[in-house]
Amino acid sequence: MVTVGMDDERRRRAWLGSSLFVGRLRGAGKFGRMVMRWLVWSPIRMLFCSPLTVNHTVPLPREPVVFVANHASHADTVVLLEVLARDRPLAVAAADDYWFSDTLKGLALAGSLGAFPFPREGTRGLRRTEELLAAGWSVLIYPQGTRGGGKFRSGIGRLAAAGAVLVPVGVVGTRDVLPKGASWPHRHAVSVHIGEAIRVRDTQEAVRQAEQAVAALSRDPELGAA
Repeated sequence: MVTVGMDDERRRRAWLGSSLFVGRLRGAGKFGRMVMRWLVWSPIRMLFCSPLTVNHTVPLPREPVVFVANHASHADTVVLLEVLARDRPLAVAAADDYWFSDTLKGLALAGSLGAFPFPREGTRGLRRTEELLAAGWSVLIYPQGTRGGGKFRSGIGRLAAAGAVLVPVGVVGTRDVLPKGASWPHRHAVSVHIGEAIRVRDTQEAVRQAEQAVAALSRDPELGAA
């Protein structure tokens, strides 16, 4: 058994968090996302998250945006990639300590889903998000920071204060497809509800509006609970 030393671990985390890694995501994600979408994610979505309905009454902004969504299941990302990445490059903020604990796993996730490491604490994830927005990518973030209930964290408010446009998204039904702790998905109807863009430069107000909008769209009584 090989033990990774502290120096190796620091180098790994520094590389995963570097601009070089984000650049690799931007380059590999375009082709990899397209291939994985049609060969893997779309068939999985059609098999388990079906029927899928999408509801939104207002056209999406043309510029890169931050999609903020409730997070009930690992199935959320498969569904939202199909819905939100149809006409724009989309990167997915993924928990650094969960999905990027291994370099190869992180690279596979970046290439197939367009995911990038987003630490649960600190500002590195926000800086990476700003890099991607500046490069023309939209970004999907789960502001609760984990699957299940809970309040939105303040990071999306900081992005909004810096000029990012937030688009609230509610996902319904994925908890029945793949509940937290389950090892195998079950077929269930899923719906995605997209709200109006939020353009607010105040940190707290942006978080409040986004949390209220996503709670209403997802019809999730646990969202926002302490």
